[in-house]
Amino acid sequence: MEPIVPNKNADDISQIRGGNVSSPQLIRTMRNDVSEAMRTQNETVVSIALKEESRRSKERKETLAAQKEQSSNASVPKRRGRMFVFFIILLVGALLAAGYVFVLPIITTIPLPKVSIPTLSFGKAPEQITAEKTPRIEPPLYSIISAQADRHFNISTESAYQIATEIAAEKNKGSAIGAIKNMYFAEGNEVSPVEISASRLFAFEGIRIPELLLGSLEKPFMVGLLGESSDMIAPFFVLRVSNHDTSLAGMIDWETELPNIFSTIFGFKIETDTSMRFYDTQVAGRDARLLDGSAKTAIAYAFADKNTIIITTSRTALETLISLATKN
Repeated sequence: MEPIVPNKNADDISQIRGGNVSSPQLIRTMRNDVSEAMRTQNETVVSIALKEESRRSKERKETLAAQKEQSSNASVPKRRGRMFVFFIILLVGALLAAGYVFVLPIITTIPLPKVSIPTLSFGKAPEQITAEKTPRIEPPLYSIISAQADRHFNISTESAYQIATEIAAEKNKGSAIGAIKNMYFAEGNEVSPVEISASRLFAFEGIRIPELLLGSLEKPFMVGLLGESSDMIAPFFVLRVSNHDTSLAGMIDWETELPNIFSTIFGFKIETDTSMRFYDTQVAGRDARLLDGSAKTAIAYAFADKNTIIITTSRTALETLISLATKN
């Protein structure tokens, strides 16, 4: 047993106990807490560290949860803000609908000014491109015999009388010898008319066609004017057929009406009487049929080939047309 050593500060302690000097304030530290817990709560350093880590983890989770809740509350717009956005969208949609219904029809009726765009060229006057109304689109011409000019007719907008009058006027204009003008017939709107067939033209003109010929007619045909001489224009038409024999029989049956056909389509009157008859002959090496008038041949027709019939108003015109048809 160690000997008791007198405390050199005993007087000081006694003074403190006697109340002469105030007791010093104890400072609480983590070391003191750990020591106290180990002494009073039977804790170890390890258990205390685990509890401290658990407490800190719980605090971190609570902090994260609070931050997440605060962020989610901030991202959700207020009800008043949502209503304002919805109202703006509804107003814009209403304005667009009103513009489409009321304003657009007015704008489309306002005529736009013509715009001319000059193009640069060297040594020439500048050309101009003008934005105008879409022009009429002429259909491609089909001409059995090559023509130097053409004239278009639309049976949807012109009567048979108007067409015959205009063809007669073209005939009176005259033409160079050997020159041909093609009369093109179509129907439908002016922008994209459709070419008609021979049977459609004859039905439009009210012309009767024998059944033997009608059943053999094909769509391609030609109506034209030939410059026969300096003062004579010979009207003619060309028919395409599928059967030579039945078509020939149909033509013979049709002969009595041929003068009326020229009068109806061309406005070209041919004087005939009951004594006049067609007879067989040869023209340009082809079998032909002629109708003699009082002074000259009035009507002549022949097969240029097995499937092409040419009908005109004189022998010389028939000979010229056969020669031109066989070159194509």
